[in-house]
Amino acid sequence: MSTLPPDILHLLQRLLPPHQRPADIRPLSGGAVNATFRITLTDGTHRVLRVYAGGTEPLGKEKTLHRLATDLPIPRWIASTTSPRPAALLSFVEGHSPLDHPGPPHLVGHAIGQTLASIGPLKAFPSHGLLDHSLAIRRRFPSLAESLHSFVDWSLTAGAAKDRLSPPTQAAIRAFLHQHLPALDAIDAPPFALVHGDFKPQNLLLSQDSTDTPEVVAVLDWEYAFAGSPLSDLARFLHHSTEHPELQAGLLDGFQRAGGHLPRDWQTITALLSLRDLLGTLNTTRNTPHLAIATSHLHALLKNPGGPIEDT
Repeated sequence: MSTLPPDILHLLQRLLPPHQRPADIRPLSGGAVNATFRITLTDGTHRVLRVYAGGTEPLGKEKTLHRLATDLPIPRWIASTTSPRPAALLSFVEGHSPLDHPGPPHLVGHAIGQTLASIGPLKAFPSHGLLDHSLAIRRRFPSLAESLHSFVDWSLTAGAAKDRLSPPTQAAIRAFLHQHLPALDAIDAPPFALVHGDFKPQNLLLSQDSTDTPEVVAVLDWEYAFAGSPLSDLARFLHHSTEHPELQAGLLDGFQRAGGHLPRDWQTITALLSLRDLLGTLNTTRNTPHLAIATSHLHALLKNPGGPIEDT
């Protein structure tokens, strides 16, 4: 069993029923903020312990979303506590990552697109913005165009991206924004939809039992959910899967066939939304490989602003 801090073991004791005992505890990779562990119980079953670094609001938000999203493939919420630290106990789901699933990439993408199309309609919002623990809007955003313009301006004048991008690249970003920003008006009208907020391959698991009919079995990590456009989730998945064009094609097909709407300028819109995500990475990450990937994707986006992102 991995050696864990006493406070983590204490949390686990609070969350497990008295008759259940851990036989093994292992950290799970992938979490950028929260600590996540796979718990193997003495009866051979597994659980996931998720310890929240951002206080009680992310815990409350995910708990509310798990109650709302009963028809979505998400892990079962078993128990939670806010003391001594916010933490939740969830069911453990076995599955393949979309990027290494043995099934046909188009079918894998199709299954993911169908799942994405089912997230937005779960809840409608009168405006776009950040959500509190009850999924009420706690901070409204101005218009999408204004929000993005302000964020890009801050990133290039005060954020860490300012020192990580060359002056020519910064100039190209401003020119790109000036030319394409009005496209966001097509998705800037109520009702706004529920957005996962971190819809990337690392937060998706697909079935292992059949390679012919892939099925999404888990959408993970809902703490960044907000009110907005499903194209935000679409853009995030696309720029995290640039080396998998068949997967992307299947995603778009499945999304539309399941009722998802792609505006006429959807490629430009997703490029703008990807710009926001990439600058966010450049502003916050200290991971050198992540910086290199984000910079590469940003350069590719600027070379092909009206179409899908491709690796250079």
